[in-house]
Formats: sequence, C-alpha cells, structure tokens
Amino acid sequence: MSFIIITYIIIAFLAGVLSTIGFYVLADRIASKKIEQQDAYDAYLETIKLENSEENKGTSLIFNRYENDQNF
Repeated sequence: MSFIIITYIIIAFLAGVLSTIGFYVLADRIASKKIEQQDAYDAYLETIKLENSEENKGTSLIFNRYENDQNF
C-alpha cells in the first residue's frame, strides 16, 4: 500500500515540475512574440515619421522615389 502512495506522490511531483516547465516555455514564447510585434510596430512608426518629415512634405516615400526617377 505504501508503494502505491509513494508512486502517486512521485508522479504528482513530476507532473507539477513538467507543468511548471511548460508554463515557463509558453510564457517565453508569448514574450518573444510580443517583442517581435513591438519591433514591427516601432519600424512602422519610424516609416510614418519618415513619410511625414519636412523633407518629404507629407508625400509617401514611394511617390518621392517615383518623382526622382522621372527627373533623370
């Protein structure tokens, strides 16, 4: 009888350890996804700043590049 109780305690302990490790792995993946999304959003904001800069006078970068190509 004590063998069954000891086995149950060991299995419960291992299940707790494995679920904790799984939780940390999942949390790390979620955090890395959020970092990637934040980096993409920062790059998007930088593009908006470049498009709205005084040098571009509110036009898009693609349009300015097209105009510059037409001048040559």
